[in-house]
Amino acid sequence: MDSVYIGLPTVPNDVPQIIDVYYRAWLGTYVNEEIGITRDDIEAFFKDRAEQSEIDRRTEHLANLPPNQHLLVAKDGVIVVGVCRIVIREKCNQLQAIYILPE
Repeated sequence: MDSVYIGLPTVPNDVPQIIDVYYRAWLGTYVNEEIGITRDDIEAFFKDRAEQSEIDRRTEHLANLPPNQHLLVAKDGVIVVGVCRIVIREKCNQLQAIYILPE
């Protein structure tokens, strides 16, 4: 294992890896056939994840986050292994999402 870095600000080159973390974390977390969420459902939700237009859209979103929002990554060397979104509020800060590779 390389050095692990946590809480790094994201850069545009991270976007494809961030999408992959979301995708793999969703597959490892949300598939639950008992309540009707199948692997096919997750696959359909992320079907465009590798398309350049989706990467461009998410890169644009990342570049235009409101000043009180932050998307941070955890990296093992240069590989993104986790992502979290934080919102800074006047009364309290909020961790809105956190995704980590299942492995």
